[in-house]
Amino acid sequence: CYGIRPELVNEGWTCSRCAAHAWTAECCLCNLRGGALQMTTDRRWIHVICAIAVPEVRFLNVMERHPVDISAIPEQRWK
Repeated sequence: CYGIRPELVNEGWTCSRCAAHAWTAECCLCNLRGGALQMTTDRRWIHVICAIAVPEVRFLNVMERHPVDISAIPEQRWK
């Protein structure tokens, strides 16, 4: 679900959140910590599954599932 090509996965691979040392990062949509988080275009974090579930969200690189553009989410939905 993370969008990593199989040939790039090896013993030294780390996810985006771990590579950024963002140990306490939480999803900007559901506010839960941990899991498969990717960075948004405005430098927040979002779960891949949350990004898939919200119709206005899009992956700028669909194959690698990042960065994630959340700018089309209407303001009233953030409340």
